[in-house]
Amino acid sequence: MSLWKKIFKKHHIGVEPAKYFEVKIPSSPRFLCSDKACPCPGKEQLIPGKTGFLFISKELVQLRATALTYREFMSKANRNAQGRGITVFLEQGVYEPLFMCEQAARKRGLDFAVAAADAAYVFKHGWCPLRPTPKQKSI
Repeated sequence: MSLWKKIFKKHHIGVEPAKYFEVKIPSSPRFLCSDKACPCPGKEQLIPGKTGFLFISKELVQLRATALTYREFMSKANRNAQGRGITVFLEQGVYEPLFMCEQAARKRGLDFAVAAADAAYVFKHGWCPLRPTPKQKSI
């Protein structure tokens, strides 16, 4: 049984709420496409939820499932690195979701509504859904 159920089961009716993980929001007021696979120049300022989309990979969800806060994640990464005697270099998309333009979202086949809503939520609250971004449904 999850900790959430142990604590709130008496007071809650319905399904357990979705899990989220903490995301560091860039301090810059300019949000640009961070998808290296995108052919765009990455210089156009994007608006989260309107012209900016979020990609959450399956690998990211697996990685962050046991480290929901940024502090937990960094602690876990440091312990793993020290145990192996290596230095860890983390790249966006590996430990954080990718913020991208419409062209990149289209190239990855993302569900635009979900990717846009996720971007708006993450940039407002600093927490990201712990599930991969769904793909567009074929017509």
